[in-house]
Amino acid sequence: MFNDSLLHVAGSSYAWSGKYAVGVYLHEESREAYLFDSGPNWRTAERIDREITNHGYEVAAIVYSHGHSVNTGGSAYFSKRYPHLLSYATRLSAPFIHDPSWLASLSFIPTKSAGTSLQVSERPTILTDMIPYRDDLFEINGIPFTIHTLPGHFSGMIGIQTPDDVLYCADALFGMPTLSRQKLLFFSEPHTAKQSLEKLKTIQASQFVLYHGGVHRTISELIDENISRLDEAYDEVLSLIEQQWQTPENIVQRIMSKYDFENNEKQYELAYSITQAYLAQLLNEGRISRVIRNGLLFYTRDKG
Repeated sequence: MFNDSLLHVAGSSYAWSGKYAVGVYLHEESREAYLFDSGPNWRTAERIDREITNHGYEVAAIVYSHGHSVNTGGSAYFSKRYPHLLSYATRLSAPFIHDPSWLASLSFIPTKSAGTSLQVSERPTILTDMIPYRDDLFEINGIPFTIHTLPGHFSGMIGIQTPDDVLYCADALFGMPTLSRQKLLFFSEPHTAKQSLEKLKTIQASQFVLYHGGVHRTISELIDENISRLDEAYDEVLSLIEQQWQTPENIVQRIMSKYDFENNEKQYELAYSITQAYLAQLLNEGRISRVIRNGLLFYTRDKG
């Protein structure tokens, strides 16, 4: 764990070698570093910053791919360390980065009051500019980065491509560490996630960096495996409803059993969120419907 370091990917593009592959672009002329996400917490951010400083650079800006706390948890450290830090995100992701307590609004499970809205990042992350949500060049201090919209895992998520043609894919694609550990993948909108995966097949890049999976020269096989997992989960949820009427709780129970989820609140919430995403897709496609019987909500292939 403590042997993590900056991995050279290509040209001026680097990636953190730890569990979460934070992207780093070292601009030699200005001796400034540009980060793609900030890491999961203060400690990791501090270690990344130490490595950057040892290379003779200072952090000038952070580009956030989306608003999950494992991507933004180092924000408080970098904001305190660099008072003039520039930070960027899309408008869809910005509220969750500014105040991570907004993530609780995405939960389907009631939680205890934390007593503060800033338990993750300690204070609001101030975003200095918004990234237009479209595929286009986005210059920071004259450096042309390319933005690729990659929705599906999180609303407003983006990938960032450096002038070295290194594409930082954020959480649009999961690598083998996640695939080997977790059979059911988290995507808030499976349909658009699949579109983003297909889109990744068309993007020309010299290297690909997965936040959950590290550096890859090619990603076609990983894309196919991610799509296969999406299709399998979709078919499983639909099959359960085809067999008989199902309450949301019954579906979650069956999904947790099939995919070997542990019986704890965190795993339950994950399974519930993923299941709801597939149910929403099936409803939008008109493949299932909802009915209320004796105060219970059921999903069915019938029209009720």
